[in-house]
Amino acid sequence: MKKLFLLLAPALLAAASAGAQDAAAILNRYYKLSGMEKYDPTKPAHIEMEMSNGTTGTVSMNSTMVLPSKIRVEMLAMGQKVTIVVNDGKGWLSIPGMPAQPLPEEQIDQFRRQTDLFSSLKWAPEDHTATLRDPETRDGKTYDAVLLVPKKTMPYKQLLLRFDRASGMPAYATLTVSIPQGDMQAEVRYSEYVKTGELNYPSVMVTEAGGMNVTVRIRKMEVDCPAPESLFTL
Repeated sequence: MKKLFLLLAPALLAAASAGAQDAAAILNRYYKLSGMEKYDPTKPAHIEMEMSNGTTGTVSMNSTMVLPSKIRVEMLAMGQKVTIVVNDGKGWLSIPGMPAQPLPEEQIDQFRRQTDLFSSLKWAPEDHTATLRDPETRDGKTYDAVLLVPKKTMPYKQLLLRFDRASGMPAYATLTVSIPQGDMQAEVRYSEYVKTGELNYPSVMVTEAGGMNVTVRIRKMEVDCPAPESLFTL
């Protein structure tokens, strides 16, 4: 048995190494095609988008950010305008006709993560262990599957990405997220890719989790745009 193991060990190690290399190749192709390898969140960016969940209507959002320290988001929901500003660790919420309210620190951190859409599409190799999984078929198309397990604390425990073989871009993903009640499964679908500058990104992202369905539609994006300091004050 020991001799058999010694004979098989090189083959097993080679297979594991090949799987890792294949996963890395799929991710590297995506980084190059998407421009994520060059994405710098510290450069000013402006995003205009809509968010809807199918029950409470659509929320329009205009965001200007110089991450991680400066963010301004103007939202319009059911005719009500709300402005949220974060500047160097402090944040405020403003509704017309009412004094600006300070945001608690934990809400600032959550708001920062939710606003940074494109870093959430980067899936940095140094922050994950990547494993090639068996290909999956959906609606007659076959997708390459790569499992990512974070090496440090992240909003998800693991992420299973499915890449379109023709385009090299992710089509959908399954996440395992920890919540107080236990682990929860979520699915995100990526579609309608748009190129702005060096970035090639999904302009539509649909998330299903816990019986909820949320659609984010990016209408416009500018990178390295003007972001005067006056934007980040109320």
